[in-house]
Amino acid sequence: MDKLIELILGLRQDVASLRSDVHTLSEKVDHLSAQPQVQNVQTAQSVQAQNVQNTQHAGYGRELSASEKAYLDRLHGVSQQGERTIETEKTNFENTDVPQAPTAMTQTPAMQYVAPSGPNVVERFFMWLQKDWPMKVGGFFVIAAVGWFVTYAAKVGWLSETARVVLGYGFAVVCITFGTLRAEKERAQGNVFLVIGSGAMLISTLAGIYFDLIVHGVGLFVMLLSVGFVTLVSLKQKSAALTSSMIFFGAIIPLFFFSGVSINTIFVYLFILTLGTLWIVSFMQWRGLTFLMLCVVAFYSFGYMIDAYDSMDIESVRNIIIAFLFTATFYIANVSAVIKSQKPHVYDLMTAIGLGFLFLVWMLSFSPEAVEVFLLLIGTLFFAIASYMVFVRTEHRAPTVIYGGVGAMLFAVATALQFDGPVLVTAYATEAAAVIIVVLYFVRQNISNGTRTFLTLLYGVPVIMSLYYVATIFDYLLYPDHDIMSQMPALFAVFVICVTAFGVAVGILRLTGAQNGENMTFFRIFAYLGGFYALLLVWFVTHIFMRDYDVATFISLVIYTVVGVAFYILGIRENYKPYMTVGGMLFGLVVARVLFVEFWEMDIVMRIITSFVLGALLISTAFIRKSKK
Repeated sequence: MDKLIELILGLRQDVASLRSDVHTLSEKVDHLSAQPQVQNVQTAQSVQAQNVQNTQHAGYGRELSASEKAYLDRLHGVSQQGERTIETEKTNFENTDVPQAPTAMTQTPAMQYVAPSGPNVVERFFMWLQKDWPMKVGGFFVIAAVGWFVTYAAKVGWLSETARVVLGYGFAVVCITFGTLRAEKERAQGNVFLVIGSGAMLISTLAGIYFDLIVHGVGLFVMLLSVGFVTLVSLKQKSAALTSSMIFFGAIIPLFFFSGVSINTIFVYLFILTLGTLWIVSFMQWRGLTFLMLCVVAFYSFGYMIDAYDSMDIESVRNIIIAFLFTATFYIANVSAVIKSQKPHVYDLMTAIGLGFLFLVWMLSFSPEAVEVFLLLIGTLFFAIASYMVFVRTEHRAPTVIYGGVGAMLFAVATALQFDGPVLVTAYATEAAAVIIVVLYFVRQNISNGTRTFLTLLYGVPVIMSLYYVATIFDYLLYPDHDIMSQMPALFAVFVICVTAFGVAVGILRLTGAQNGENMTFFRIFAYLGGFYALLLVWFVTHIFMRDYDVATFISLVIYTVVGVAFYILGIRENYKPYMTVGGMLFGLVVARVLFVEFWEMDIVMRIITSFVLGALLISTAFIRKSKK
């Protein structure tokens, strides 16, 4: 009994010690309040209930009897009030929240971090204007005051034309110098003076050209130096906004010199500006500048194309050299950026697409017809090489598909320039099938839904084009009033569509395995398409080369029925429903054709023969089904 009493007293001390530990843990949790905590309340309550239960049943699995409690009270002087105190402490302990150690927080979709979208151009402009806006507005008034002063001084005869230009250049140099020094301490203020100085430099240059003090070429070179210097200052600051603004400012400068500068000089200026921009991109990884510069070159190129066509002044060799220089520059910069970064940027993809379209427009606009296809094939080769290099080095699908798609587009245009009519459909079907097989060879079983859709639409182009020639063959069968050989190109186009569709289906089955439902659906699309064109081919061949229409129809229907029976038998033996479905579809096609068309057009002899043969073939399936059971 004494041991039991000691056990109960020890348990009371443990409860008090546990309560003290709980308070200590609570204080520690307060210091860790910034860390995430996930607490299961029901589990904590069950644990506390279990602790209380263990406290109540600590006496060797049973509660004390009344006599034992009385004996203990007399022995140790524990009164009823003391028992109520213990019970109160126990109740307080039960009602105390026991904090648990922080656990790893499971990230739910609501907890996932969503990167905030950055402000647009207008918002960034107002954010820039809000900071030190009095100084920026004051800079505008200073430029206006200088301009008005020069105008007034020239009007009253205070300044000569040369003095006005020199004064403008001096003011521009002072602003740029002060802005460069000021930007080291106050970047925003220094950048304002840099912008003011660049604007004053442009106004002074235009004034010198207007007064015939400066030739247009020299003025353009002066502005290039000014833009280059300010861009270097912005690059030192690592300011993408200021760098982009200066490149854009440098891009619009040739607009002020169009009247006195040849297009060759402007493109040389743009080429130097492009090289400088791509040099910046190679160091700072601001790949949006590459796309910006490509848009600038495209803008001037389209303007020149319109002007050249109006004036009929097109120098093919010179323009082709310019086009290839710009294409090679952007091509090398874009491909190397994708490979080095190991992560494609949206601007990289946009640059690749834009460069492909710009190269296509350049070639169609300026290249002679004799070498037009050859130059497009060169572009196709380089974009195909880019697609392969990006895939091998990075294995990123997006740039691989983009470069491959651009190459396929150039090749398709070259094909359209070389062929027309059914030959073009044949070439497109062959090319589309080859592209699909090549893509499947590289991606294998990792083909995505987007890639399947793209490849299906790619093959859909020659299929849609072939429908016109299918209609022409049907017209010929209704009114065979011209030579059979005139239908051979269209018939050959249908044959190529049939063969390439089956070839792609086999390629899908071999390369992807078609193990899942998506690849199997992809396979069935081309298999059904090939089967449909096979049916057309049987009908066309029999009716074109046989003089008797009824006999040709009889042979065609028998072939359809035999093929349907073969699929139906194979479906039963292999227990494969798609084969049985194909057989049933062919049966339905034959029966519908016979009942609604042929019975009303055939003579009585052919009607008897057709009915007997088709009936025998269809009845044979019932015996096969019976033997299978």
